[in-house]
Amino acid sequence: MGQNSIELKPFMQMEVGQNVEYFRTVPIQLGKDSPKTFLTFYSADFDIDSGYRMFSFPTDTLKMMVYTDQGEILWRRDLGPGVVPGTCFTNFFAFDLDNDGVEEIWFVNNPDTIHPFNLYEYVLERVNPLTGETTGQWPWPHDNPHQSSHRQFRQHIFAGYAKGEPVLITAQGTYGPTYIQAWWPDMTLRWTLAVNPGVDGPAGSHVFPVVDINDDGIDEFMWGERCIEVDSGKEIFRCDGDTCWLGHSDMIQPILNPDNGRWYVYINREQLEDQGPRILLYDNQGNRVWGQVNEGHIHKGWVGRIGPNGEMIATAGIISGQERDLKGRYYSGIQEYTFEAWTGKPVQLPYSTFDTAPIDLNGDGFHEIVYGVSSGNARVIDRFGNLIKEIGGRIVMASKIINHPGEQLLIYHKDGKVQIWADVNASEDTPEALKRYSNPFYKFNQKYPTKDYVMCMLGGV
Repeated sequence: MGQNSIELKPFMQMEVGQNVEYFRTVPIQLGKDSPKTFLTFYSADFDIDSGYRMFSFPTDTLKMMVYTDQGEILWRRDLGPGVVPGTCFTNFFAFDLDNDGVEEIWFVNNPDTIHPFNLYEYVLERVNPLTGETTGQWPWPHDNPHQSSHRQFRQHIFAGYAKGEPVLITAQGTYGPTYIQAWWPDMTLRWTLAVNPGVDGPAGSHVFPVVDINDDGIDEFMWGERCIEVDSGKEIFRCDGDTCWLGHSDMIQPILNPDNGRWYVYINREQLEDQGPRILLYDNQGNRVWGQVNEGHIHKGWVGRIGPNGEMIATAGIISGQERDLKGRYYSGIQEYTFEAWTGKPVQLPYSTFDTAPIDLNGDGFHEIVYGVSSGNARVIDRFGNLIKEIGGRIVMASKIINHPGEQLLIYHKDGKVQIWADVNASEDTPEALKRYSNPFYKFNQKYPTKDYVMCMLGGV
């Protein structure tokens, strides 16, 4: 079962037809018998940030495209100069809200082609994934339009299920005041929630994973260090309860404990850098299990089976600064930490884990490690630090992408070449790997194109 040496080869290759620096992809279901299909938003400009110190004027428009795992482009659409190519300004999601077996495309559009910052014209747009045609538009909420651009332009779309019923969720904000809306299939509001961080609890995060954390048939999502039910918007818990932290968390990753079948939540904290601990694990009721590192801006982190015998190891990194331009993001002052996931005991690894993601390429239940989540120049090592393959390009997905044993890598290159890489020697997934791929958390959270973290969350099951 996947015990042969890993040999990576491209199983699919396609050409976008232009230079690409920004490329976000999620799986999308076009019907019961449809081929493996993907939804992508892309641009020649790297993910443009809304902060004053990070923003760059775009030189290219944002495009939307649907293509198959054979590299066939079904359609593409140029969103025009009103939409800034960056996750701060527009986000997207593939979700079957009407339960017809076809996942609609939901994204934040701006019909005002002259004024890209005109929040008053932003809309939530629904698109037919078979044709690219718009099938509906609704005003995008802008409850507090007088914040700084760094806080204001943070648009989010995700979803969950309540006893099998689909619930679409939109949200605005991350660091400051945030506003969350849930929608019925007829696009009337199901519930709304306003969060005032620092006053009524912690701020948001760069990811908002959806998981049925208490196994009641109703999904919850983590909004920073708050756990919120999708059915009613009710807060289930806050990490540390009444003594909760009041800042912004960078990474929130649910992880499943195979020994007791319970979910835990791994957290890296970004803001309030002098308030420790910065790296923590909580149980499924928000009780702290362990905390480490007293200060610093924790940026990026994940949990994966990279111990010598497949033990789960938690990784994290501190940065002292970062810069961004139209070609990429650059970090300085990096310090790294690794811990036993369940105890918080520090461990030493013979390699760096910063800007990486865990991936089980041969389906044997152990994770390999891929570099190049945001920096590009992708390469893969095993959990002992041995080089497997230099690939190049920038990673956009690292999960079960095609019908082939093990997990695969979807990588794009600056010249517009897109590839799916897989292990040609992988012959069979282990029962443990198959169980992992079939977990609702694994399948559903492949669909979150949020920053550099979508594939990192999947290591936790």
